[in-house]
Amino acid sequence: MIFGDASGNIFQLGTQTSDSGQPIASVIELMFDLGNPLQSKEWRTLWGFFNPGCGAQIEVASSDTYIKENKHWQVTGPARDGVVEYRFKNGERGRFLYVKITESSRDPAYTLYGIGINADLVPYQ
Repeated sequence: MIFGDASGNIFQLGTQTSDSGQPIASVIELMFDLGNPLQSKEWRTLWGFFNPGCGAQIEVASSDTYIKENKHWQVTGPARDGVVEYRFKNGERGRFLYVKITESSRDPAYTLYGIGINADLVPYQ
């Protein structure tokens, strides 16, 4: 994979660990609707499975929309132990669950092995 900066410099992924001495940040945002984007869910628990010792940080947000500004991110913490378990506040609902994983090139790299989600479908009213 190749990426560039605003100055026109081109870098190959995996060969650089900094951008002119500054750490390179990576961000991945995942969205889950449990196969039913129209129905609301009551989110219970999220598990993230990573390689132990990594530097990934995890955040979650539930929403009824795709609009970025409507997401209220909750920090679940680091993935350093290999397993992240996050229990949602009782009654937290939304049609979509977003998971954001961030990392800096100054930290040990992460491998995401999988994500597990426990939720209840909320009956239509």
